[in-house]
Amino acid sequence: MALATNAAVPPQAVIDFDRDPSGNPIADDQMVNNLYVPWGVALSSFGTASDGNVYARNYTASATPDTPPNVQSLFKAPLATDFNDNLGRIRATFQPPARQVIVAVIPMNQIGHPYLRAYNAAGGLIAEDSRSSTPGAAHLWLRVSAQTDSIAWVEYSSYGPQGAPTHVIFDTLIARRTPQAMLPDPIWVDDDNVSGMEDGSNQHPFNTIAEAMALAITHTIQVRPGTYRESVLMRDGVKLIGSGPLGTILDGNSPGVSCTGVGPDTVVAGFTITGASQGIVCQSASPTLRDNIIFEISPGNLGGDGIRLTDSSPNIHNNVIYHVGGMGIRAQGNSEPRIVNNTIYDYGYYAGISFAALNIGSVTPVIFNNIVMRGNSEPVGGILWKLPASPILGYNDVFDPANVTGGGSYYAYHDGTTWQEASGGPGAISENPQFVDESHGDFHLRPSSPCVNAGHPDPEYLDTDGSRNDIGAYGGHPSDPGGSGFLGSGFIFTSVGKIPITEIVQDPLSLTFGLAVVSPTAAMDFQIPQYLDSPFGGSLWIRGLFGVADSVDYYQLFALPEGATTPIALDDPLSKVRYTILPGGTVVHTTVHLGPQTIGGVPNLYQLNKEGYWSHEDLRMVWNTSGLSGRFTLTCQPYIQTGTDTVAQVLLPSVSGDHLTLWLDSSPLEVRINEILFADHTPIAECEEIALPHGASNELIFNITAFHPGGFLNSYSLDCAWGHNHYGGNFTSDHYAGVHNFPPPIWVGVLNLELPALLPRDGMGNPVPWEDCAYGFTLSAGSRVTDGFQYLQATSFTSMHAVENLLNKDGGETPMGPCANCPPPVDPAGGNILSAPETILAAAAPVAQKGASVKAPPGDTVWV
Repeated sequence: MALATNAAVPPQAVIDFDRDPSGNPIADDQMVNNLYVPWGVALSSFGTASDGNVYARNYTASATPDTPPNVQSLFKAPLATDFNDNLGRIRATFQPPARQVIVAVIPMNQIGHPYLRAYNAAGGLIAEDSRSSTPGAAHLWLRVSAQTDSIAWVEYSSYGPQGAPTHVIFDTLIARRTPQAMLPDPIWVDDDNVSGMEDGSNQHPFNTIAEAMALAITHTIQVRPGTYRESVLMRDGVKLIGSGPLGTILDGNSPGVSCTGVGPDTVVAGFTITGASQGIVCQSASPTLRDNIIFEISPGNLGGDGIRLTDSSPNIHNNVIYHVGGMGIRAQGNSEPRIVNNTIYDYGYYAGISFAALNIGSVTPVIFNNIVMRGNSEPVGGILWKLPASPILGYNDVFDPANVTGGGSYYAYHDGTTWQEASGGPGAISENPQFVDESHGDFHLRPSSPCVNAGHPDPEYLDTDGSRNDIGAYGGHPSDPGGSGFLGSGFIFTSVGKIPITEIVQDPLSLTFGLAVVSPTAAMDFQIPQYLDSPFGGSLWIRGLFGVADSVDYYQLFALPEGATTPIALDDPLSKVRYTILPGGTVVHTTVHLGPQTIGGVPNLYQLNKEGYWSHEDLRMVWNTSGLSGRFTLTCQPYIQTGTDTVAQVLLPSVSGDHLTLWLDSSPLEVRINEILFADHTPIAECEEIALPHGASNELIFNITAFHPGGFLNSYSLDCAWGHNHYGGNFTSDHYAGVHNFPPPIWVGVLNLELPALLPRDGMGNPVPWEDCAYGFTLSAGSRVTDGFQYLQATSFTSMHAVENLLNKDGGETPMGPCANCPPPVDPAGGNILSAPETILAAAAPVAQKGASVKAPPGDTVWV
């Protein structure tokens, strides 16, 4: 392994003692290699460098244990205060403190019990490891790791608490001395890295999983897409996360993944595991195994299980297991897993899920929402178990098993004498699951599948869209293997408010560049208005995702005004709620201020919420756009934390969607009724009673303004109401869509527009009679500006007047008229023009036509 830097302890680099006293690099990772330590000999006698430090030489053992060893190579790394006493103890002090120390011992001529103990700076014992050695045996590996402290020194002894001293060879003594906080987390792996520069960082990932696993303590190991021809031995507390099973492949020839003695904080997720003797093997372990595809496991070999459990209780969910020579999932001993939402197909031996081992314990595994389908002509059953095992079953689909037991095939148990068919529990079905294309490994369900919405109805198992659980690997909560991110590397903007960026025009040659233009389908799918040429304003919820291959801790957002060269760093406050699920199911929540922050002199940083449960998980900024108008292009600059108070920029590849142009508009909306006049242009003063008819006309003239100076008026309407909000009719209205959007996108509306004399009319265009009552004349208007959730600008102006109908003073029926635009009234009996006001009937009056030529009073401006 070559390091990416020559600094003594560079940030995020895993440093072994791999330099000689002159600072020259040593080719291997060994602190001491083949160092023979005779009992009772002080290490300091082996050599002291001119700098005063004590160094261990590279030795091999001589023919007899008591013969001084032969020097074989140059000085290795400093051991500082080392000694060897008459009890065979060797002490090594590390500065800076170590996080992990590994010793490999070759036993010599006696049975011994070597041990390795780690101490903190205060002399407290914080970790120890011991083994029993047998003469002539292979290496014994002793390992001590500090989880929450640092190792100031270690003590190794070949004597141990039992037995006699044992002459040993220190084959390997490795000190992982970089503090855990300085290690990259996640540790990155990419098989494409052939640069020779590897330190586990995003820029210099390891190219094998084994390298990362050797260094990880409680880290996440993030594996980029590729084919890794290795078998993985998991370590307790380490999360091994692939970039999704379709692109991250483990192809080994022994068990693909081995989990021995690991606990529930250990995770294996997001891989295809193939070509192995068994897929995943668990021994006394309880990891989480999720979102994996396990296939082509030892075809023809009855021991080629997809997942094999021995005394293990893992959480197994959302995995696909197919084309395996053995069983899908085989459990032995005291294994009590949760097996939820998995698909098992084409298995070659005995059962899809088996708890029928001879040594099975009194266990109650949970088996819900799984598909088990034979998929071949082999004599294999569905879900089988042997008493005293008593699985909790429900909502599984077991289809087309063979009666391999002679006494049951779907759900069968052995009572010590015979096999018997059992109930599959509530919701159990036995129907063809209707996979999309099982012959090519696509085990998604067709819409007509009986497994759709047939899983456990409890909200715990709901699908991600909130619907009832679908049985099989793609129901429930299949996880995004990399957290909230898309596969690959880079940043993409995803939406503004509820509007996905697919509905925001990003063509620089378009007249609507940066505006929301929502299709009818998208409006229905996302339950949003069908915005047409809508600019943005107000507080914008900007959402986006980083790729799962990106190591990002903080980010900045910038907005570049159109025509400018210097972007504006956004600095609006951002907080989210973090939820923590405690043992027992209690949920606590904490409000976390994510930014802006200043770290190491870098301002306007926002912390990236990565692990755990968060409100608005992909929300990156709530941008206050007040006072801003014009086009702005948003970009994101990510950072990685390199120390307690330092960050460094992360260079991500350019991807489609890593910038977003928005047309902003903060123009105020002007809405008012400037004046009301009688049909003969006699002004009506504020609060003046309107007596109709006036001068032989029941019509009124309005001078109105419904004006958006930015050019984004949506619509306006002039209406009236009387009394207790009784609708009195409409005088005029106009709107952008279909009328003023050719060409788009500018329509300012009307400014100081005098309408012709008009009557109020109903929706059919018929005149609405005037009432003797109080009236409100209301001009309402709205702009197209949106914040992504709703239209932002809608306002109205109301002028109040009392209306007196002079034609209805005798209590008779109220006629409408006369009006300036009505045709001459005709006597129905004789054709004579009638002159009596009480017999005048109104005819339809014209409504102001959109786009028509309108004469304005002198000095006024007309906008159409």
